[in-house]
Amino acid sequence: MRVITVILQMSCCLILSGNFVTPWQTTNAIGKRLGCQDRDRRHCAQKISVVQRSSNINSNDMGGEDYVLDNEEPLSVIFQRGLVLQRSGDYEGALKEYNFFVKAAEGCGVSPEMFAEVHVNIGAVYFKDIENEDLAKHHFELAIQYRPIGTAYVNLALIDLRKGSSAGASDPVTGRACLGEARSNLKKAIELNDSKETKVAAMKLLADVDAIMGQMNLMR
Repeated sequence: MRVITVILQMSCCLILSGNFVTPWQTTNAIGKRLGCQDRDRRHCAQKISVVQRSSNINSNDMGGEDYVLDNEEPLSVIFQRGLVLQRSGDYEGALKEYNFFVKAAEGCGVSPEMFAEVHVNIGAVYFKDIENEDLAKHHFELAIQYRPIGTAYVNLALIDLRKGSSAGASDPVTGRACLGEARSNLKKAIELNDSKETKVAAMKLLADVDAIMGQMNLMR
């Protein structure tokens, strides 16, 4: 379907721009949430040793600071490094940092809801390659499972649109189903209203999806 392809091309640009589909702006929020944890230092050190990147991790008891590794590197810095690599196009490097972040946070007992954004970013990296679409969807859904995030719903809508585009005019039933799924995800992003930029993007995409669905109904 040509109309779906046009929307998809515009939507993909949202991910590539790094403005709001991937939540770059949440770095400080993650750092603050991680700083709310208060764990025993030796316990954290023992759990994180399985990551094999640092043999020790401890919580900073100064208040407002997040976990740091034995080289005094905060977990939020690891997240920031992943963002920089992702922005620069080093997706392999970004995935390495994000995956280490997740293992380190889990090893120290940090609740997954506190870093759900990391899974959104991992999904955005996988979305770059259509062969990794299932992995992208998995991480977007994982983020929502831990804590509903508007950007995750928008990205799921992008996957729906890409599937609809792949179906093409030869399979209008699948195309309509994909548009319906995209519409549902976009409405959830709008209802969450957790980010002005994300809400605006979702509303624009929803208007386009509704227009296409209207055109398709007229063509029946």
